[in-house]
Amino acid sequence: MTTDPDLDDTDSVAAWFGVGLALFAGGIVRILPMLSTDFPLNDGGLFGTMIQDLVDSHFRLPVSTTYNGLDIPFTYPPLGFYVAGIGHQVFGLQIIETLRAVPLLFSLAAIPAVYWLASGMLHSRSGGMLAALAFALLPRSYLVLITGGGVTRGLGFLLAIIALGLAWRLMQDRQPRWWAAGMLGLDGGLTALAHPQAAVFLATSILVFLPWAVDVRVSAGRLVFSALVGVAVLAAWLIPVIGTHGVEPLMSAIQSGQSGPEGLAQLVSLRFAELVVFDVITIAALIGTILAFRRRAFTLPIWLVAIWVVDSRAGFTFAMVPLALLTAYALLSLTPSWLPAAGSSPLSHVRKHPAGTAVMIAVLSALVLANFYSGLRTSSPLHGLDPDQQSALVWALDNTPDEAVFAVVTGGTFWEDDAVSEWFPALTDRRSAATVQGYEWLGLEAWHRQQTAYDELQGCARDVLPCVVAWAEKYELPVTHVFVPKGYLHGPNGALDCCPAPRHSVELVPGARAVYDGPGATVIELP
Repeated sequence: MTTDPDLDDTDSVAAWFGVGLALFAGGIVRILPMLSTDFPLNDGGLFGTMIQDLVDSHFRLPVSTTYNGLDIPFTYPPLGFYVAGIGHQVFGLQIIETLRAVPLLFSLAAIPAVYWLASGMLHSRSGGMLAALAFALLPRSYLVLITGGGVTRGLGFLLAIIALGLAWRLMQDRQPRWWAAGMLGLDGGLTALAHPQAAVFLATSILVFLPWAVDVRVSAGRLVFSALVGVAVLAAWLIPVIGTHGVEPLMSAIQSGQSGPEGLAQLVSLRFAELVVFDVITIAALIGTILAFRRRAFTLPIWLVAIWVVDSRAGFTFAMVPLALLTAYALLSLTPSWLPAAGSSPLSHVRKHPAGTAVMIAVLSALVLANFYSGLRTSSPLHGLDPDQQSALVWALDNTPDEAVFAVVTGGTFWEDDAVSEWFPALTDRRSAATVQGYEWLGLEAWHRQQTAYDELQGCARDVLPCVVAWAEKYELPVTHVFVPKGYLHGPNGALDCCPAPRHSVELVPGARAVYDGPGATVIELP
């Protein structure tokens, strides 16, 4: 896929200046949500426990994780855990700190990686710069990657983008550079060792790219070699895991996502970028799609759709890469005079085009504000536990029996965004009866049952305490305590108190009593 052949490309210094600007703007929108809490954003409780399990076993893969007392097979690809564990051991970082810092670093590193990929696909440093800027300011490019769980998701995404840059250049090169094919295989294997969905994204993307190779037959041969190298890298982990646990946990996790039709429905809604206001990037990408079809340059549109069809569960995130490239494609076609020409320094371009520079700064500033506003939504995952809620969890650790089983009532709508429910087992070392995380490795029946149980328990947030008792009896769970958090759970625009009804109706359950009632939560002991 190429841009207009007569477009005067930008100087490399100016292009990297643009990448620096993308890193600056992308850093602002990624760091701002983290300033609201000293805790990892949203999730990471399961991964934090798995990292600790790995460290405790002296970096030999444990058979299972201690998370939530469920004996969950330790079958999650472990590369991100090793990176975080090494950071913990070598640099003395607490695991909580690694779950804050490491995902942010991975997300920032993805911005220049997109520049490298886009400059190759669009044959334009200007295109790479514009794609990096668009990618940096798309909320979906970082929403689930700077959270605690981004320690695996972010690493996999970063490695996949780098691998795609290698793959595209390999397929456009007529020389038999087998070392490049080997590097692609190594990177691809590490991608699969970091995050399974990133590996699916990488494989899907390469298959989309293949018809546009300079020599399809030769490129296919190189890719087979790359795949063999990647499988060899992955086998070092996969063979022992299958030997210990079989394929059932892996198949269970693979089948726990959404269906393709759901993903396509989300795609055509045109709300997938998560910019609530001023979504000029999606508009530009749509223009880029129209222009690409008019010029019969189908690579990027097909790539965008293929991602959603194959894996709609993670399509929101991975689709931001072709979306950013389509934005760059449109801007290259519509506004080439705003871009620094070859041989032009950034400062000289600013002096020559002050109006265009002012418009660009205004647009970037507006996009930064739009990202900030989008992150304040109650549905955003960019919220973490506040100090009072953390203190309540520590109280539960110090003051309840080891065998206690808790019903954690938060009123959550989506278990993926329920930080209290996920972090509860990790911070209290007590079982949370309705927490969903980890069940994807325990079989589809257990997975679906736990999701249903979670949804029904959170319905008790609008009911009185006997609702929780009836829920425990229905699912035959030995619940001994109820944990009801206080404070904002979904950012400053959410409700201050999620669950007043069960908290204020303790007397309706004979023998129940509130054993803790602090600013972060109420803990109720059941008879």
